[in-house]
Amino acid sequence: EHAGAITENEMFNVPERLIEEDTLPPPGKIEGERKFPKLGFKIVQLSNGMQVAMKQTDFLDDQVLARCFARGGLSEVDQKDYLDALYANTIASELGSYGVKPEILADILAGKRCDVAAKT
Repeated sequence: EHAGAITENEMFNVPERLIEEDTLPPPGKIEGERKFPKLGFKIVQLSNGMQVAMKQTDFLDDQVLARCFARGGLSEVDQKDYLDALYANTIASELGSYGVKPEILADILAGKRCDVAAKT
């Protein structure tokens, strides 16, 4: 230890933020909106092409659920890449989200009602 041969354990370096504000892309703009009053939700079209479906409930007033989807998936993958694509989610979960190891992410989210996961 006195010789400096023991390095600092990165397990104890828990960042305050997952993403720094200066690295975020510029915010998009709402370009359109479709309402579905009978079902109680609306779809907002953003300038980056993303569509966001929103429904407000009174179930838990401090909860926001977000789920994202992309077109394509395993049906779009070449046969030779199928197994890589099939297990990509599992591997990504083991390596961590946002470049943060799962055990560090657990420390960041400790005491918060929050979950970050890539799901298929």
